Amino acid sequence: MAGKTIKIFFTDLKSYFDSGKYIFLFNLLERLTFFAFYISIARYVEQQTYGFIVSVFALTNIIATIFDFGIPFYIQRESATNEDAKLSLYYSILIKLISILVLLPIPFLYFGLGTEHWIIIIVSLINFFSPVNQVLIFYLNGKYLFKENFRAILSARIPYLIFLIVATVLKINFYFSLTFILFSLIVQNLILSKIAECNYFDLTKVRVNLSSIISLLKKSLPFGLGIIFGMVYDRVDVLIIQKFLSNESVAIYSAAYSIYRNSSILSGIFLSKFYNDCSKYFLINRKIDLNTFLVNLRILVCLSITLILIFNLFGDFLIQLFFTSRFIYSAQVLGIVSFAIPFIFLNNLTGVALNAIHKEKITMISTFIGMIVNISFNLYLIPKIGIFGAVISTIITEWIILVIQLCAIVFFNRIKKNV
Repeated sequence: MAGKTIKIFFTDLKSYFDSGKYIFLFNLLERLTFFAFYISIARYVEQQTYGFIVSVFALTNIIATIFDFGIPFYIQRESATNEDAKLSLYYSILIKLISILVLLPIPFLYFGLGTEHWIIIIVSLINFFSPVNQVLIFYLNGKYLFKENFRAILSARIPYLIFLIVATVLKINFYFSLTFILFSLIVQNLILSKIAECNYFDLTKVRVNLSSIISLLKKSLPFGLGIIFGMVYDRVDVLIIQKFLSNESVAIYSAAYSIYRNSSILSGIFLSKFYNDCSKYFLINRKIDLNTFLVNLRILVCLSITLILIFNLFGDFLIQLFFTSRFIYSAQVLGIVSFAIPFIFLNNLTGVALNAIHKEKITMISTFIGMIVNISFNLYLIPKIGIFGAVISTIITEWIILVIQLCAIVFFNRIKKNV
């Protein structure tokens, strides 16, 4: 019986990997771009500068997410279930392009004008232009064009990764590495636009209907608020560490956190396709595809346990491999924060399931609660026990969000059974 169960498990795993391999490879390359950038500059810039760059990325990520409005997730669901989603796509791109000009001054209000102003400008452009690509990526994901999305990012990122190798060896000024990221995003955008048959010249011909734009924003806003709250609790710890401790502490913490957080790309193998399939299933049956949900849950639990073992047994090796021995203290942080992986994997699954069945408001409420809990614990623990306070806050936050979302799914499923 046990042998049969294991065989079924690995059959499911292979089936999902075959269908989701391009999602995994896309997410791997996307994460690798920034991970490789951090590894590159960590080897030759001062920890003070490194910590400041991480802080600027954290702040601008939060700002970009606040003004994301949840449009990418809404576009993917529309693209998967509605053949006539092109007008919404055009409206979404227009909103994103206009928002870039509005958002650029905000980071200067936080950090102020100083010798690092070029870092703020380039990082802001990177994080404020990236959401334009996200709209196109999620639109194509809704059409199951995962392979095309991967080819686009592959064409844009491989030249950049080659440049990073050269930059690391020759210790080229990190400003060039930052600028090259922006250039690769623009190249990716041009490729995606062609695949999506979205001509930017056609944007000037689109009749801007204000009521339609407002309607789009109203529908996408619950997605957006959920993402905002998630991004805030995911990034705010870095800003609190910088304020209460130092840029050097940010560097130590972020080295471990980047490895931990990038492990979540493994869940992407399953979740993007699950989102499409679950959305279509709900459209027909008006309930959760529970069998598919449980298959994904079992796989994600096994993956997360494996990662906990790897990060605790080989944490020293991984930190020295990627960040050099200067960051060896990060290995302790990595070992502890890895215990949040099962929670983050599973609340990604429950969040996607709730979004697919049009219960995105529950996702929004749960991430809001998580954000409040995270900020509160960070403000209390970081001044007392340093960066390990941020680690404990992360574990507690992910656990609370999972409990809330899982209870909502169980409650919703019971209601449907009784109808």
